[in-house]
Amino acid sequence: MDKSTYRINIIPEDIKERKRKTALIVILLLLTLIPTILCIILGIRLGKLNNQVEKLVYNNKYKFEQYANASGTTNSNSELLNFVKKILGKDSNIAYGDEFDIGRIPNQSEISDKDNVSSDQEGKTEKDNTYKDSDKEPDNKNNINKDKDNKSSDSKKSNNEDADTKDAKKDKSDIKEKDSDKDITQKPPEKTDNKDQKKEESNKDNKDKKDKDKDTSKEEKESEANFKNKKVYLTFDDGPTYNTDKILDILAEYNVKATFFVIGSTDEVDKERYRRIVNEGHTLGMHSYSHDYNKIYNSLEDFDKDFTKLMKLLYDTTGYTPTIYRFPGGSLNHVSKSDMKIFIKYLIEKEMNYYDWNVVNGDAEGVDYTEEEMIDKVLEGVASKKTSIVLMHDGHGKEKTVASLPKLLEALISRGAEILPMDENVPLIQQIKVSSVD
Repeated sequence: MDKSTYRINIIPEDIKERKRKTALIVILLLLTLIPTILCIILGIRLGKLNNQVEKLVYNNKYKFEQYANASGTTNSNSELLNFVKKILGKDSNIAYGDEFDIGRIPNQSEISDKDNVSSDQEGKTEKDNTYKDSDKEPDNKNNINKDKDNKSSDSKKSNNEDADTKDAKKDKSDIKEKDSDKDITQKPPEKTDNKDQKKEESNKDNKDKKDKDKDTSKEEKESEANFKNKKVYLTFDDGPTYNTDKILDILAEYNVKATFFVIGSTDEVDKERYRRIVNEGHTLGMHSYSHDYNKIYNSLEDFDKDFTKLMKLLYDTTGYTPTIYRFPGGSLNHVSKSDMKIFIKYLIEKEMNYYDWNVVNGDAEGVDYTEEEMIDKVLEGVASKKTSIVLMHDGHGKEKTVASLPKLLEALISRGAEILPMDENVPLIQQIKVSSVD
């Protein structure tokens, strides 16, 4: 009995140990096999991605400056730059604004040659300077040799001149003999014809110049007076901000009134700006409370909440009830998921006129225009219209609009334009017209 019990107890324990060992071995194998399998899968995918990237790289040309303007961010530019540097090598000299053909990847030797060009040029300049200094002494010898050559050439010239004079005398005598043989009836050519032709040509040139001067003077007069009887309404969106204060100061200096389509702000400084707009005779228009397209154009209820909230804020702050509205993005924006005619009908029921624009200065186009270019855009737009509603912005980051405003006002005033604030009686300039809404 003792031996049987001993055997029965021993055998299960050995089996358990063996099972544990086999389990551990299986687990270890799995731990080693799984990472290798994953690495193989990742390697295959990376190879595919690498092939796709190479196709894109070899089939396209990139220009970093255009990429920057399209994206509007510098992070994407730095990522693209780092990506290209990984392909070309860390030592490649590539910067934003460089244009290059990725279809042919330059060698490191070609890249390094660019750096060596400047050093070679510096070496050449130093050699040239030393060469000039060393050539100072033999200049005298060269001058002596030059003098000798000049003397010999002068003597040759004198001999040639003597021979030429003799030949000329012979030719003259021959010509006289030939002339004597000609008939007396033949008349010499009249010299007056050439003079008359010259006079006529000079008279034509003078006439052409006078005509051009007259045309240019007419054009200048027309350009100076081409804004007479034209009405210009300067409008500023997205305020009030610190730029609003600067614009109000400039308008006060030139005694000009404008229109401000404002958004909502409960800050006391902004409330004072609302009051200043009204107190100084400018028009206070509505441009939504939040200026959030997703909230405003989500539904008619959300539009009503936003509209009512801004109207209440402006009336409670200034005691003035706005009568004009400008849709964020314009009445023909491509952001609203809802039909804009729903919101237009809402404004009609509220007896509120909405206005878009027909002239822009370009400060919201995503292009870094200069101040002169912004002024030219406005003047070109105003020149072709009787009534101009100019779209500008006084929000954050619109310092160029502020800086260009004095010159713009001087140009408009000097050409006779009438600059006015807007009201509900201004001719409707709308991208989606009220007449198209049933």
